[in-house]
Amino acid sequence: MTAGPEINGEEWNCRSRELAESAMDHLVNRLEVWGQYSLLAPHETLEAGRSYKAMTLPTPELHSQYRVTLDRLSRHFVSRRLHRPQLIGLHA
Repeated sequence: MTAGPEINGEEWNCRSRELAESAMDHLVNRLEVWGQYSLLAPHETLEAGRSYKAMTLPTPELHSQYRVTLDRLSRHFVSRRLHRPQLIGLHA
């Protein structure tokens, strides 16, 4: 077996639900708001001078409709291997 980033990334992918459940149990204080980091499209990267944007979600008018969920946390842990990651920052 080869040790390296591919194995590590696959382990995060395979155990994303378990990691999300642990984060929900031990880290999440607020379900109604979180930070999110998204990659910009190439033309946006040139205009902004950076490759990502940071935002607080959900927007105020959508606070009652969206929450931190196990699915959202699972996508965060799986995103290490995705082309367009869905990284979130919790209020812990």
